[in-house]
Amino acid sequence: MSRIHKIAVFISHIYGDYQRNVCQGIIDRATQYGYHVDIFVSNDENILEKYATGESSILKIPNASTYDGAMVSAGTYLVPELREQIMSALENWDCPVIDINSVQSRFPSVLLDNNTPIMELVAHLAQDHGLQRISFLGNSVHWYISRARQSHYSNAMKELNLSKYIRFTQSDYSKEGISAALDELLTFDPQAIVCYNDDMAYTLLGELASRGIHVPEDIAVTGCDNLEYGQHLNPPLTGITFPAYELGEQAFFSLLDLLDVEIDAPTAASVVKSQIHYGGTCGCKGYKKTPSILFHNYLKGKTDSLESIFLKSNHMSASLQGLNDIDLAMEVLAGFVERLEEEQGIKGLSEFYLCLHSDWEQISSRVRQLTLLEETPEQDKIILKLAYKNHTLLPECTFSRNDSLPEFIRKTGSQVYVYTPLYFGTRSFGYLCEAFENNIISYTFSFVAWLQNVDSMLQTISDSRNMQLMLNRLEDLYQRDSLTGLLNLQSFKLDIPSFLERAQAAGSLPISIVLDLDRLKHINDVYGHAEGNFAIQVLGQAINQVCTEDTLACRFGGDEFYLMTFGISKDEAHEMILRIQNYLDHYNSSETKPYTISVSGGFAVAKDFTEEAMDDAFKVADKNMYLQKQTHRRSRE
Repeated sequence: MSRIHKIAVFISHIYGDYQRNVCQGIIDRATQYGYHVDIFVSNDENILEKYATGESSILKIPNASTYDGAMVSAGTYLVPELREQIMSALENWDCPVIDINSVQSRFPSVLLDNNTPIMELVAHLAQDHGLQRISFLGNSVHWYISRARQSHYSNAMKELNLSKYIRFTQSDYSKEGISAALDELLTFDPQAIVCYNDDMAYTLLGELASRGIHVPEDIAVTGCDNLEYGQHLNPPLTGITFPAYELGEQAFFSLLDLLDVEIDAPTAASVVKSQIHYGGTCGCKGYKKTPSILFHNYLKGKTDSLESIFLKSNHMSASLQGLNDIDLAMEVLAGFVERLEEEQGIKGLSEFYLCLHSDWEQISSRVRQLTLLEETPEQDKIILKLAYKNHTLLPECTFSRNDSLPEFIRKTGSQVYVYTPLYFGTRSFGYLCEAFENNIISYTFSFVAWLQNVDSMLQTISDSRNMQLMLNRLEDLYQRDSLTGLLNLQSFKLDIPSFLERAQAAGSLPISIVLDLDRLKHINDVYGHAEGNFAIQVLGQAINQVCTEDTLACRFGGDEFYLMTFGISKDEAHEMILRIQNYLDHYNSSETKPYTISVSGGFAVAKDFTEEAMDDAFKVADKNMYLQKQTHRRSRE
């Protein structure tokens, strides 16, 4: 069988127009030339900071040795620590790596030139509309990108001999911040304001309108994204297009160049240039304006969609909340997977796989220590816990950590898979993997909330397991004798009523057995209390060996033990005591202790099923035990 050629793509915020189009450009060209594509997705900015560290678990998924090459869109990672982790990991991959649209990258890069068009945009305002007092509104959040655009704005103003009109400021995305920035810019009486991006332009347009300043009649405004919303404004927003699809295509061709693969394809370009998209906010005439009623309907549709998604996300959260069994949780989650298109707008989902690390529950070392749970060796396995392929539910299975999916799926599945990590805080559970019809990826921002619901569900189940272990341990400490593991006297007495009910239902009179360790004082005095405790533990093990589900056994105190059982004869009760002594004899013969461990015992049958009758039976059993102890003592003399 010929080897599958694969490339890996690392990118964040895949639901964004830019990211999705970059990926689609890579996918379309890669599949055209027979390459499989695995896309590893992060959501580092749109989650609470304390959970963001878990995003680095994306690096646990791919097996670097299986890829011919890799691509990374470093600029989409807005948390520097995560970006550095991914870049450092890729440096250790033994294959070529292409960085998409990153200046000063440690890898060869294909750049999207959306800075030079800023100069063209300024020239358009000055030369085509006769404007001179052109200002720039930068962004303080993404300052490293904003600074480059501001520099090109300044260069354009200088080339146009408009240096004396250079004015710029910056703001975050808030309405208050942009309002304050506008106050500053208005002191320069601007004729136009070039905004860092469309989001800032939207807010600025609202601020201008609230002050009675008309666009473009009083002040022209431009953006820098060409997002859908801006084209529904009246007039449409002028800005710069992002040929992200073409950027993805060129990134793939550049990777092939590094791989020395000869194909019938265009020569790879190191720079893809953006273009101006003319609307009406710059002052251009004749561009179609959206009728107000259509724009109103557009906004209403968006609002209704967001409200619906919010309610469905809450419903999902409530449905998954409190589940503490992973199999039941998967049954509930399966219903939400089947409704992903209906509820989340994720179209054409053809394959869905939820994969968990074999140690996903991650019992902490502290819990293991407190609950006396043995360390389990790390298993080199992944659990395929929930799997859909072409709307058919597949059975659960395990596969090697060296693969991101089972081999039988890889052989018959899609050429393109998208992976997202499952985690909570620093705890990594595993990952989701999806494929889409015709390899056309479809994601919505609301899927981030969907993922967080799954993460929270897994965290709840994991916490429940840890809590249950602790509760079981507390129950043991409350009910069990710490030395032997048998019931303590308090729990023994509490269990007597239910025990008698079961005996009566079986129609079998209960039998009491009293056991006493021989010569415990001698062992303590001569060999120490640690050896005395050891002898008690051995007797406890011997008692455990003969107990059935119809037997209650407790350490009554010191060296004395009480047992209750039913469903056996007197001869069988006598045989139980002999089996305990035989266990001790076998132990004595196989060990080198300087003392022997032996036991004296007696039993009695209760006259009825009352607690008073059991008390009387134990008194008789105690006397019978004492008689045997005297016999043992005489035999040693």
